[in-house]
Amino acid sequence: MLEIVKNLFIGQTLAVDPKKFVVPLTAPKDLPTAFLSIETAVPVIFNIIIIAAAITFIVLFLLGGIKYLGSAGNEEETTKAKKWLVDAIIGLVIVIGSWAIGTWILSEVGF
Repeated sequence: MLEIVKNLFIGQTLAVDPKKFVVPLTAPKDLPTAFLSIETAVPVIFNIIIIAAAITFIVLFLLGGIKYLGSAGNEEETTKAKKWLVDAIIGLVIVIGSWAIGTWILSEVGF
């Protein structure tokens, strides 16, 4: 079947066979397969989120430690630094718990 395509630049009408322009799509051989299906994408995304959250709380813990060392006996700054340290530890415990529960749920669902 021929399709008529109007060339807008010159104003001519051309007859084009659309079957000549069909190119089969295949994945490149070096492409990672982590996101090609939902079964592989969900665990990868879950692990990325857990790792990002863990890194965030580890950095918060380190900053709290630096702030504690830099408080130099100032009671207000020491209290703030201790709060950062406690918050970071609580956050890390929540992340580890979330990882354990999430991994269990993913294994039960079949991911």
